[in-house]
Amino acid sequence: MSGYSGVPPQYREILENRSNDASLNINKTVYFIYTFKETGYDQKMKSQERWSINNDISWLENKGITVIVLESATKKELLNAFSDNNAISIITSGHGYDNEEGIQTSDGKSLKPSDILKENVGKSLNTVVFENCWQGDIKSDWESSFENNTNIVSWKGPVRTYETISFNSIGLFDRQPKNLRQILKNSINP
Repeated sequence: MSGYSGVPPQYREILENRSNDASLNINKTVYFIYTFKETGYDQKMKSQERWSINNDISWLENKGITVIVLESATKKELLNAFSDNNAISIITSGHGYDNEEGIQTSDGKSLKPSDILKENVGKSLNTVVFENCWQGDIKSDWESSFENNTNIVSWKGPVRTYETISFNSIGLFDRQPKNLRQILKNSINP
């Protein structure tokens, strides 16, 4: 399938070989996407945060949901994930810009709300979590880029690593009313 050309080969085969029975979780995908650059500072931030999603990955896989973790995603890989018709949730983590430039990708580009075309958004996508600084400040722009029923979770201002770790686990110190597991539960059974 040409729609998966930007997805790493080890995941492309999984996506291309799924059945078409939409009633099964096997047709549901959750992406965890890291957009940090390959610098020492960025990789340290990612490694501090990365372990916090392991329980959610296991939980999702036990429910028969395909989980794809992109460790260093480019703009093209992000756009491909957003267009995956089986994607129900996409969680991004990396740097965000404090203006309307969106999020930084690992290839040094930015992904802005205006880069997302509604007609290219996957038909099953119902939740996007931006664990990137400043995206709550342009949340309405992101909401306009997706369908009306897409839940956008984001933070205003800077986001500290401890906040994303908290959100990805116990959910006490992160300025969000729900933690990631609660949001994923809603995404699986909208």
